[in-house]
Amino acid sequence: MSSGADSPVSAVQRKSYPDEIGEPEPVVLSTVLAGSPDAIWCWRADGRITQWNPAAERLFGYAADEIIGHSLLDLIPHQKRSAAEDVIDSVSAGASYGQFETIRVGKDGTLVAVELTVSPLRDQKGAIIGGATFCRDIRERKGVADSLSRTIRELGTLFHLTERLQAAKSAQEVYEAALEAITEALGCERASILLFDSASVMRFVAWKDISEQYRKAVDGHSPWTPDTSDAVPIFVADIRDTNEPEALKKVIENEGIRGLAFIPLVVSGHVVGKFMTYYRQPHKFSEREAG
Repeated sequence: MSSGADSPVSAVQRKSYPDEIGEPEPVVLSTVLAGSPDAIWCWRADGRITQWNPAAERLFGYAADEIIGHSLLDLIPHQKRSAAEDVIDSVSAGASYGQFETIRVGKDGTLVAVELTVSPLRDQKGAIIGGATFCRDIRERKGVADSLSRTIRELGTLFHLTERLQAAKSAQEVYEAALEAITEALGCERASILLFDSASVMRFVAWKDISEQYRKAVDGHSPWTPDTSDAVPIFVADIRDTNEPEALKKVIENEGIRGLAFIPLVVSGHVVGKFMTYYRQPHKFSEREAG
Protein backbone atom coordinates (compact mmCIF):
# COMPACT_ATOMS: atom_id res chain seq x y z
CA MET A 1 0.00 0.00 0.00
CA SER A 2 1.14 3.51 -0.69
CA SER A 3 2.38 5.61 2.22
CA GLY A 4 0.62 8.67 0.72
CA ALA A 5 -1.22 11.39 2.64
CA ASP A 6 -4.47 9.45 2.58
CA SER A 7 -3.03 6.21 3.93
CA PRO A 8 -4.88 4.99 7.05
CA VAL A 9 -3.29 4.78 10.44
CA SER A 10 -3.68 1.00 10.56
CA ALA A 11 -4.97 -1.90 8.51
CA VAL A 12 -6.29 -5.28 9.59
CA GLN A 13 -7.69 -8.17 7.61
CA ARG A 14 -11.46 -8.59 7.84
CA LYS A 15 -12.58 -11.97 9.19
CA SER A 16 -14.61 -14.20 6.90
CA TYR A 17 -18.11 -14.96 8.14
CA PRO A 18 -20.08 -18.13 7.41
CA ASP A 19 -21.89 -18.12 4.07
CA GLU A 20 -25.22 -18.89 5.74
CA ILE A 21 -25.30 -15.42 7.26
CA GLY A 22 -25.85 -14.10 3.75
CA GLU A 23 -26.51 -10.50 2.76
CA PRO A 24 -28.81 -8.35 4.93
CA GLU A 25 -32.38 -8.00 3.78
CA PRO A 26 -32.74 -4.83 1.65
CA VAL A 27 -35.34 -3.33 3.98
CA VAL A 28 -33.05 -3.87 6.99
CA LEU A 29 -30.06 -2.35 5.18
CA SER A 30 -32.13 0.64 4.07
CA THR A 31 -33.30 1.22 7.63
CA VAL A 32 -29.72 1.11 8.94
CA LEU A 33 -28.51 3.51 6.28
CA ALA A 34 -31.39 5.94 6.75
CA GLY A 35 -31.13 6.00 10.53
CA SER A 36 -27.36 6.36 10.85
CA PRO A 37 -26.11 9.74 12.12
CA ASP A 38 -22.85 9.09 10.26
CA ALA A 39 -22.43 9.30 6.51
CA ILE A 40 -22.32 5.88 4.83
CA TRP A 41 -21.76 4.96 1.22
CA CYS A 42 -21.29 1.58 -0.42
CA TRP A 43 -19.28 1.04 -3.57
CA ARG A 44 -18.32 -1.58 -6.11
CA ALA A 45 -14.80 -2.90 -6.59
CA ASP A 46 -14.27 -0.33 -9.37
CA GLY A 47 -15.01 2.48 -6.89
CA ARG A 48 -18.49 3.34 -8.25
CA ILE A 49 -20.91 4.37 -5.51
CA THR A 50 -24.00 2.16 -5.19
CA GLN A 51 -25.63 3.46 -1.99
CA TRP A 52 -25.60 6.85 -0.31
CA ASN A 53 -27.43 7.60 2.92
CA PRO A 54 -29.19 10.82 4.09
CA ALA A 55 -26.34 11.72 6.47
CA ALA A 56 -23.95 11.66 3.50
CA GLU A 57 -26.30 13.97 1.62
CA ARG A 58 -26.26 16.44 4.51
CA LEU A 59 -22.51 16.27 4.96
CA PHE A 60 -21.39 16.57 1.35
CA GLY A 61 -24.35 18.23 -0.40
CA TYR A 62 -24.90 15.53 -3.03
CA ALA A 63 -28.36 14.04 -3.35
CA ALA A 64 -28.29 10.27 -3.80
CA ASP A 65 -29.28 10.47 -7.47
CA GLU A 66 -26.42 12.91 -8.11
CA ILE A 67 -23.66 10.73 -6.71
CA ILE A 68 -24.77 7.09 -7.16
CA GLY A 69 -23.00 5.66 -10.17
CA HIS A 70 -20.12 8.09 -9.85
CA SER A 71 -16.64 7.28 -8.57
CA LEU A 72 -15.98 7.77 -4.87
CA LEU A 73 -12.77 9.50 -6.02
CA ASP A 74 -15.00 12.53 -6.71
CA LEU A 75 -15.06 12.99 -2.92
CA ILE A 76 -11.29 12.95 -2.58
CA PRO A 77 -8.82 15.85 -3.09
CA HIS A 78 -6.70 15.36 -6.20
CA GLN A 79 -3.45 15.07 -4.26
CA LYS A 80 -4.87 12.18 -2.22
CA ARG A 81 -6.41 10.15 -5.04
CA SER A 82 -3.43 7.90 -5.72
CA ALA A 83 -3.34 6.77 -2.08
CA ALA A 84 -7.14 6.35 -2.12
CA GLU A 85 -6.91 4.09 -5.18
CA ASP A 86 -4.49 1.90 -3.21
CA VAL A 87 -7.05 1.69 -0.40
CA ILE A 88 -9.80 0.66 -2.86
CA ASP A 89 -7.55 -2.09 -4.22
CA SER A 90 -6.65 -3.29 -0.72
CA VAL A 91 -10.27 -3.36 0.45
CA SER A 92 -11.21 -5.25 -2.70
CA ALA A 93 -8.55 -7.79 -1.66
CA GLY A 94 -10.06 -8.12 1.82
CA ALA A 95 -8.43 -5.44 3.99
CA SER A 96 -10.33 -3.23 6.44
CA TYR A 97 -9.31 0.13 7.81
CA GLY A 98 -10.41 1.57 11.11
CA GLN A 99 -10.90 5.17 12.18
CA PHE A 100 -8.31 7.11 10.23
CA GLU A 101 -8.49 10.87 9.78
CA THR A 102 -8.37 12.49 6.36
CA ILE A 103 -10.06 15.11 4.15
CA ARG A 104 -13.00 14.76 1.78
CA VAL A 105 -14.53 17.28 -0.63
CA GLY A 106 -18.15 18.43 -0.67
CA LYS A 107 -20.23 19.25 -3.73
CA ASP A 108 -19.42 22.96 -3.37
CA GLY A 109 -15.68 22.30 -3.02
CA THR A 110 -15.64 22.62 0.78
CA LEU A 111 -12.91 20.54 2.42
CA VAL A 112 -14.33 18.42 5.23
CA ALA A 113 -12.18 16.88 7.98
CA VAL A 114 -13.50 13.37 8.54
CA GLU A 115 -12.79 10.09 10.31
CA LEU A 116 -13.32 7.01 8.14
CA THR A 117 -13.80 3.30 8.68
CA VAL A 118 -13.68 1.21 5.51
CA SER A 119 -14.66 -2.45 5.20
CA PRO A 120 -15.14 -4.88 2.31
CA LEU A 121 -18.62 -5.99 1.25
CA ARG A 122 -19.19 -9.68 0.42
CA ASP A 123 -21.92 -11.54 -1.39
CA GLN A 124 -23.68 -14.63 -0.01
CA LYS A 125 -20.81 -16.83 -1.12
CA GLY A 126 -18.21 -14.72 0.64
CA ALA A 127 -16.80 -13.14 -2.49
CA ILE A 128 -15.84 -9.48 -2.13
CA ILE A 129 -18.03 -7.29 -4.31
CA GLY A 130 -16.96 -3.85 -3.11
CA GLY A 131 -16.70 -1.84 0.06
CA ALA A 132 -18.53 0.28 2.60
CA THR A 133 -17.28 3.57 4.00
CA PHE A 134 -18.47 4.88 7.36
CA CYS A 135 -17.68 8.57 7.69
CA ARG A 136 -17.84 10.90 10.70
CA ASP A 137 -17.55 14.70 10.52
CA ILE A 138 -14.73 15.78 12.88
CA ARG A 139 -14.47 19.46 11.94
CA GLU A 140 -15.69 20.66 15.32
CA ARG A 141 -13.29 18.37 17.17
CA LYS A 142 -10.39 19.41 14.95
CA GLY A 143 -11.32 23.06 15.37
CA VAL A 144 -11.19 22.81 19.15
CA ALA A 145 -7.87 20.98 19.02
CA ASP A 146 -6.39 23.54 16.61
CA SER A 147 -7.64 26.43 18.75
CA LEU A 148 -6.05 24.95 21.88
CA SER A 149 -2.83 24.36 20.00
CA ARG A 150 -2.74 27.96 18.76
CA THR A 151 -3.51 29.32 22.21
CA ILE A 152 -0.71 27.29 23.79
CA ARG A 153 1.69 28.40 21.06
CA GLU A 154 0.71 32.04 21.42
CA LEU A 155 1.05 31.96 25.20
CA GLY A 156 4.49 30.47 24.79
CA THR A 157 5.39 33.13 22.23
CA LEU A 158 4.17 35.89 24.55
CA PHE A 159 6.21 34.47 27.43
CA HIS A 160 9.41 34.37 25.38
CA LEU A 161 8.76 37.84 23.96
CA THR A 162 8.39 39.26 27.46
CA GLU A 163 11.67 37.64 28.48
CA ARG A 164 13.49 39.05 25.47
CA LEU A 165 12.05 42.55 25.86
CA GLN A 166 13.15 42.64 29.49
CA ALA A 167 16.66 41.63 28.47
CA ALA A 168 16.87 43.95 25.45
CA LYS A 169 19.60 46.57 25.61
CA SER A 170 18.85 48.37 22.33
CA ALA A 171 15.98 49.26 20.05
CA GLN A 172 17.28 46.76 17.50
CA GLU A 173 17.02 43.92 20.02
CA VAL A 174 13.43 44.98 20.74
CA TYR A 175 12.65 44.90 17.01
CA GLU A 176 14.21 41.46 16.57
CA ALA A 177 12.24 40.07 19.53
CA ALA A 178 9.02 41.50 18.09
CA LEU A 179 9.71 40.01 14.64
CA GLU A 180 10.29 36.58 16.14
CA ALA A 181 7.04 36.81 18.11
CA ILE A 182 5.08 37.99 15.04
CA THR A 183 6.27 35.16 12.80
CA GLU A 184 5.72 32.50 15.47
CA ALA A 185 2.25 33.69 16.46
CA LEU A 186 0.95 34.23 12.92
CA GLY A 187 2.66 31.30 11.24
CA CYS A 188 4.41 33.39 8.62
CA GLU A 189 8.04 33.11 7.54
CA ARG A 190 8.69 36.79 6.87
CA ALA A 191 7.84 40.07 8.53
CA SER A 192 9.06 43.64 8.88
CA ILE A 193 8.71 46.68 11.10
CA LEU A 194 8.55 50.22 9.72
CA LEU A 195 8.42 53.56 11.57
CA PHE A 196 7.83 57.13 10.50
CA ASP A 197 11.06 59.13 10.44
CA SER A 198 11.44 62.81 11.33
CA ALA A 199 10.15 63.73 7.87
CA SER A 200 7.03 61.57 8.37
CA VAL A 201 8.21 59.00 5.82
CA MET A 202 7.65 55.32 6.64
CA ARG A 203 11.02 53.54 6.78
CA PHE A 204 12.12 49.96 7.41
CA VAL A 205 13.82 49.56 10.79
CA ALA A 206 13.80 45.74 11.06
CA TRP A 207 12.94 42.82 8.81
CA LYS A 208 13.17 39.07 8.41
CA ASP A 209 13.94 37.48 5.01
CA ILE A 210 13.05 40.59 2.98
CA SER A 211 15.48 41.59 0.22
CA GLU A 212 17.20 44.94 -0.05
CA GLN A 213 15.75 45.35 -3.54
CA TYR A 214 12.21 44.96 -2.21
CA ARG A 215 12.84 47.32 0.70
CA LYS A 216 14.13 50.03 -1.61
CA ALA A 217 11.18 49.60 -3.97
CA VAL A 218 8.45 49.99 -1.32
CA ASP A 219 10.25 52.23 1.17
CA GLY A 220 8.02 55.15 2.11
CA HIS A 221 4.80 53.45 1.07
CA SER A 222 2.10 53.64 3.76
CA PRO A 223 -1.71 53.55 3.86
CA TRP A 224 -1.60 55.97 6.82
CA THR A 225 -0.01 59.24 7.86
CA PRO A 226 1.14 60.22 11.36
CA ASP A 227 -2.10 62.18 11.74
CA THR A 228 -4.30 59.12 11.17
CA SER A 229 -6.28 58.54 14.35
CA ASP A 230 -8.53 55.63 13.35
CA ALA A 231 -6.14 53.27 11.58
CA VAL A 232 -7.24 49.65 11.35
CA PRO A 233 -5.30 46.62 10.07
CA ILE A 234 -5.43 45.92 6.34
CA PHE A 235 -5.42 42.30 5.21
CA VAL A 236 -4.62 41.39 1.60
CA ALA A 237 -5.44 37.78 0.81
CA ASP A 238 -3.90 38.02 -2.67
CA ILE A 239 -2.02 41.02 -4.03
CA ARG A 240 -3.23 40.12 -7.55
CA ASP A 241 -6.80 40.95 -6.56
CA THR A 242 -6.06 44.50 -5.38
CA ASN A 243 -6.27 47.86 -7.18
CA GLU A 244 -2.65 48.72 -6.43
CA PRO A 245 -0.57 49.97 -9.38
CA GLU A 246 0.65 47.16 -11.59
CA ALA A 247 4.27 48.20 -11.06
CA LEU A 248 3.90 47.83 -7.27
CA LYS A 249 2.11 44.48 -7.60
CA LYS A 250 4.93 43.24 -9.82
CA VAL A 251 7.53 44.24 -7.23
CA ILE A 252 5.62 42.42 -4.50
CA GLU A 253 5.12 39.26 -6.57
CA ASN A 254 8.78 39.26 -7.63
CA GLU A 255 9.64 39.09 -3.93
CA GLY A 256 7.58 35.88 -3.71
CA ILE A 257 4.71 37.52 -1.82
CA ARG A 258 1.03 36.91 -2.52
CA GLY A 259 -0.69 37.49 0.84
CA LEU A 260 0.24 40.26 3.27
CA ALA A 261 -1.03 42.30 6.19
CA PHE A 262 -0.47 45.91 7.29
CA ILE A 263 -0.79 46.29 11.07
CA PRO A 264 -0.65 49.88 12.40
CA LEU A 265 1.54 50.65 15.39
CA VAL A 266 -0.32 53.24 17.43
CA VAL A 267 0.96 55.39 20.30
CA SER A 268 -1.32 57.85 22.11
CA GLY A 269 -3.95 57.40 19.44
CA HIS A 270 -1.68 58.18 16.48
CA VAL A 271 0.11 55.96 13.99
CA VAL A 272 3.88 55.82 14.50
CA GLY A 273 4.58 52.95 12.15
CA LYS A 274 3.44 49.50 11.08
CA PHE A 275 4.49 45.92 11.05
CA MET A 276 4.02 43.74 8.00
CA THR A 277 3.51 40.01 7.60
CA TYR A 278 4.10 38.25 4.29
CA TYR A 279 2.92 34.94 2.83
CA ARG A 280 4.25 33.19 -0.26
CA GLN A 281 0.80 31.92 -1.24
CA PRO A 282 -2.63 33.63 -1.16
CA HIS A 283 -3.64 33.72 2.48
CA LYS A 284 -7.18 33.94 3.84
CA PHE A 285 -6.86 35.67 7.20
CA SER A 286 -8.87 34.06 9.99
CA GLU A 287 -10.91 36.01 12.53
CA ARG A 288 -8.30 35.08 15.12
CA GLU A 289 -5.50 36.59 13.03
CA ALA A 290 -7.57 39.68 12.25
CA GLY A 291 -8.34 40.13 15.95
